Amino acid sequence: MAPRKSGAGGRALVNPPGGTGRRVGRPKKNSPETFMKGLEALKRRAVYTDAIDAMGICFTTWDYWLAKSEKGQPGDGFDLEINSEVQRWHVWVEDAKRRALDKTEGRITDMANGEFMEILTNRDGVIYEMDDWLLELGYTGRAAYKRDQYGDPIPVKIPKFDVEAAARVLRSKRPEVWGEKKEVNVTGGMGVLVVGAPMKREQLEAQYGGKLEIADVEFEVIEEGEPDGTSTS
Repeated sequence: MAPRKSGAGGRALVNPPGGTGRRVGRPKKNSPETFMKGLEALKRRAVYTDAIDAMGICFTTWDYWLAKSEKGQPGDGFDLEINSEVQRWHVWVEDAKRRALDKTEGRITDMANGEFMEILTNRDGVIYEMDDWLLELGYTGRAAYKRDQYGDPIPVKIPKFDVEAAARVLRSKRPEVWGEKKEVNVTGGMGVLVVGAPMKREQLEAQYGGKLEIADVEFEVIEEGEPDGTSTS
């Protein structure tokens, strides 16, 4: 006998052979399979939208599940076992996001060190390596391409060094040396004033000896006329 529905929007009523009907609910969305889809998406890119789309949920559900995982208790459906390790789902989310960011940081570091290999192209498209042996045999063009173990042509790759990427890595890893600090030389024996680095009142008083007064500045007004300032009238 086919399942009977208990009204509009109700749950399916199943009649097993030789038994009475029993109500079964819809499959839970917060299942391990659904959680894994989100984590795999996050490992590729640390973008919550990708994970939400992969799981087939909305932002409200995403936020709700994260809150439930953070505030809930073991056994409430938000425990997930991966490689024999059990953690709360929100912990795995942070782990996946960190892995994706580490991957991105690794690529940027490779570009900063000139270890990132960029595929060489021209206006006609990708440039492929040529097989010297095939060239000696008289082959030309695509027929002379060097190919990998799968028979696909091998593109020419060159190291790419990115100065901006190098600067970002240095500012991130060694901010005390490469951080963005603006220094302004001031007169009056007060030394160098670092702009953009907030200081507490006690630090200012200790460095400048109490109240700091602005020195008077005199301006010389030159009327229109000769370069030496004399009037032509």
